[in-house]
Amino acid sequence: MCRFVVWIFMCFAATALFLTRLVLAGDVTCSGIVPMRHRNDVISIKDFGGVGDGKTLNTKAFRAAIYRIEHLRRRGGTLLYIPPGVYLTESFNLTSHMTLYLSKDAVIRATQVRTLSQMSIQCLLGTPVALVRMVGTLVLNVKLHTVLKLHNLLVLMTFGLPALVSLPLTIDRLDVVLYVFKGISHSMKMKQHSPWVLALISFIHRLNFPSCLMFQDTGSWPLIAPLPSYGRGRELPGGRYMSFIHADGVHDVIITGENGTIDGQGEVWWNMWRQRTLQFTRPNLIELINSRNIIISNVIFRDSPFWNIHPVYCRNVVVQFVTILAPHDSPNTDGIDPDSSSNVCIEDSYISTGDDLVAVKSGWDEYGIAYGRSSSGITIRRITGSSPFAGIAVGSETSGGVQNVFAEHINLYNMGVGIHLKTNIGRGGVIRNITVSNVYMEKARTGIKIAGDVGDHPDDNFNPNALPVVKGVVIRDVWGLDVLQPGSIIGLKNSPFTGICLSKINLHGKIKPGTAPWKCSDVSGAAVGVSPWPCSELTSPGQTGSCSSFI
Repeated sequence: MCRFVVWIFMCFAATALFLTRLVLAGDVTCSGIVPMRHRNDVISIKDFGGVGDGKTLNTKAFRAAIYRIEHLRRRGGTLLYIPPGVYLTESFNLTSHMTLYLSKDAVIRATQVRTLSQMSIQCLLGTPVALVRMVGTLVLNVKLHTVLKLHNLLVLMTFGLPALVSLPLTIDRLDVVLYVFKGISHSMKMKQHSPWVLALISFIHRLNFPSCLMFQDTGSWPLIAPLPSYGRGRELPGGRYMSFIHADGVHDVIITGENGTIDGQGEVWWNMWRQRTLQFTRPNLIELINSRNIIISNVIFRDSPFWNIHPVYCRNVVVQFVTILAPHDSPNTDGIDPDSSSNVCIEDSYISTGDDLVAVKSGWDEYGIAYGRSSSGITIRRITGSSPFAGIAVGSETSGGVQNVFAEHINLYNMGVGIHLKTNIGRGGVIRNITVSNVYMEKARTGIKIAGDVGDHPDDNFNPNALPVVKGVVIRDVWGLDVLQPGSIIGLKNSPFTGICLSKINLHGKIKPGTAPWKCSDVSGAAVGVSPWPCSELTSPGQTGSCSSFI
């Protein structure tokens, strides 16, 4: 009966999605590169023990459901239905021929990670001493001989305060408390929870013990190898933490629904980055590697630890009708980053994050050059958003080359840079045939920026003679209000940017006295109908002419 109800519901949902697309049928779309598929086989996460109470760990349920999809291989694939509720889970892998469907008010939430350096003394402030003593006594009585530094724990548990645990609590004491509660001692380096520890954790949950002490430490978050086109983690040498929702070598995968939420709980990761306590590169919210025929639509993505949606070495990818949210001070929370991928369609989405809204990439320095896979055929259309960094970006990781990028109908507010093409010495790669048109921006530090000196290097082995090539860039029909600096185009002395075309661009704002509205060097091309008038390096074919012949 339950499955019949779900099936009927899905029919109505599919009809609603069809009608939504019908309403928008008047708009040009690229989404047809991957047709939406209907799945006859429907299962619910609750069929596998899923509990949406925001507390129960659902990792086993997600993995069991996806295992069933992978191994039964129903004709036409299977839809995994996530009903309303908050489903806490560790990271998991998708498989081919599946739809992950989030209903309205459904939330898939990542488990929160903590390391000792993040555990604030404030965590225990306000906790009744009786409760702390109760748990501490249980720990000591159950497994006395496995706990090291017991004198510190005993001091804490017998703290002579009448009401609340308060200062001073030393890091040494916290070390014991936190690792005992987690079932781990630094000195013992226990690899897994024993039954008594699991029972203790369950007991603490029932007591509503402070949630700040219930954590998944980063050591248990899966690690994966660096991408070959990057040679190491993007932030640190070595491997990287696996994305929250991960897929490698899959095809025919859909992530959709009724604007349910995928929540990365990224704040603790951001704090680790700020405090420089990360051991490896932070996880993306969703990463798809070596995959094809992917649709991501009608989902809200919130608080990614790192980049939000990262298709890398993929082809035929559609991202449509999504909302991506993260605080403006959250580090490196790029919205959508197609990377060494082809035939990618990004449309009709709202993005407000702490880094570039959409950034096209293709590998990093000597590793990206050696891997040699470009990003091409990228369409970006009808994106609205806000960020302290760029709205539409190419780079700065462009070592495999970026070509045939088309972006239009972009609305940007409170931006760092509206349109940003960025690369660097040592990147190599060719950036060509880039068109950005019909852009409205309001309140931006810089309207248009094309730069050859942006971005860091993975190591000191990059080739300083590997100069990027930038040519054939058209930016037209741009209107901006309250733009502090209209533009900057800074090429490289030994690799000037060529074929740069600016057409029908009006960027208005209060320019600092004595400051040129445009900064240019090592660039050639043309400009027509641009206000304020750009650099002398861009010749004018006449205010009514076209600069297309210069491309």
